[in-house]
Amino acid sequence: MLHMLSAVTLGPAVAPEAFYSAVDELTAYLEHQKLIASTSAIGRRVKHPVMDTDAADLHFFFTISFDTQEQLEASVEYMTSQRGTGAHLHEKLWSQLSDYRFTCWED
Repeated sequence: MLHMLSAVTLGPAVAPEAFYSAVDELTAYLEHQKLIASTSAIGRRVKHPVMDTDAADLHFFFTISFDTQEQLEASVEYMTSQRGTGAHLHEKLWSQLSDYRFTCWED
């Protein structure tokens, strides 16, 4: 299984609830299209002086999981092609972010 950690900061005028809704919409669509396996709950950052050493000012985190490398590649192709409902939902989410970091890994 492959995973992508999305660590993001919302734009100044974006309410967390709007962000949660955008993630939920995109997730439901991508799951229905079989382009992702699942998405975790969205977590808020806890800046702890010992346990959180990342200097970046990112506030929300969630993980998207993929069953295979092929599924991940198909998802990337679909999102970057800028066509269809999924691309529209992705842009809706993307437009709410002011900063981001993505990390992928396989287990």
